[in-house]
Parts: sequence; structure tokens; C-alpha cells
Amino acid sequence: MRNIYRSLDPAERVLVWMAAVAFGVYIFAPRVDAAGIVAGAQVAAALGTFALAVLAFYQVSEMRAARIAQESPQIIVEADYSSRSPLISAVVRNIGKGPAKNIRFAFSAPMYISWEPIVPGVPSTLDKGPPFKDGIPFLALGAEIPIAWDNLGELSRVFRERGLEGGITITSKYESLGGDYYETPWTINPVQAASIPEFGDWEG
Repeated sequence: MRNIYRSLDPAERVLVWMAAVAFGVYIFAPRVDAAGIVAGAQVAAALGTFALAVLAFYQVSEMRAARIAQESPQIIVEADYSSRSPLISAVVRNIGKGPAKNIRFAFSAPMYISWEPIVPGVPSTLDKGPPFKDGIPFLALGAEIPIAWDNLGELSRVFRERGLEGGITITSKYESLGGDYYETPWTINPVQAASIPEFGDWEG
């Protein structure tokens, strides 16, 4: 019986307790006077009101969870190797089910580049420039923002020199339009990508 009770969800457990209270009132009512019956009825009514409130709470919680599941965005940052050339991009994508706002990023290591910037003011790592530095105010469902990064072969060499054979993890932090907060970590690994046979000729 205990295992059966534990398998019930909270709403079903409330119904079990209501049935137990009603059964108790029915069994013991003949043994008490009229005042006791009235008091018992009042207690049962109070418990019934409480049970209905609990059921309503769980119904609202389930509806909210369903709404969040239908509207939740998912922001990732990944490397795009689909151009069939040595040049790759970092791409911010919303692959979820709703738009995202107030998007910020955290990095396990800098997004190094293999070349020295020759233009004054150009950052020496990709994460110090837009859109990563200042974040993104809004990203629609299915939208993406590509950011030119580097040559795959040279980038994989820089990552190995920096001891980043396992790649770097970029954590996207953002909100849905309803204000729910999310975090999504995603790992980019140019070293691993450069070792794939179809990309092997790109590695310098």
C-alpha cells in the first residue's frame, strides 16, 4: 500500500486524504453527540476547502509549466563548418520554441584568434567584441547571428598551444518574454573539428 501511495502525484494524494477524512467521519459519527457531529462536519468542510485550494494550486502550476515549455527559448553558440572552406564562423542561434531577451555570455576561456589585429580598437579575442561583450537585447525564434572567426587549421593550432584541446564552453544566459531565466552551456572545439577527415586538409 505504501508503494502505491508513493506512486501517486500530489493531487491524487490529496484526494486519498479527503476520502480518509470522509470515511472517518462516517465511522465515528454514530458514537458522538450532535455537537460532535457538527464539529466534525466543520473540520471536514475546512479540510475539503484546503484540498480544493491545493488542487487548484497544482492545476495552475501544471498550466504554467506547459506554457513555459511551449515558449521557452534556447540560445546556443556553435562553430559553423558548413561553408566548405577553411574559414569558420561562430554563430549565435535560438533553437528553442520562443524568442529570447537580455542575452549575455560567459566563457570558460577566451575565444582566441590566430592573427594579430592590425586595426586599432579591434579586440584580440572574439569574446571581447560584439555581440559577445555587450550581449544581445533580443533574438527571435529561429534567428541566428554569424560572427566571422578564423581559419580552422590555424585556430586549432592556437587552441592546442593554449592547452584547450577539450575546447571552450560558452554559457548563454537569457530570459523568455515572460521573464523566465535560462542558462545553456555549449562547447566549441576547433581541435576536434580539425581532426575530422573531411576537414583534415584545412589544418595548417
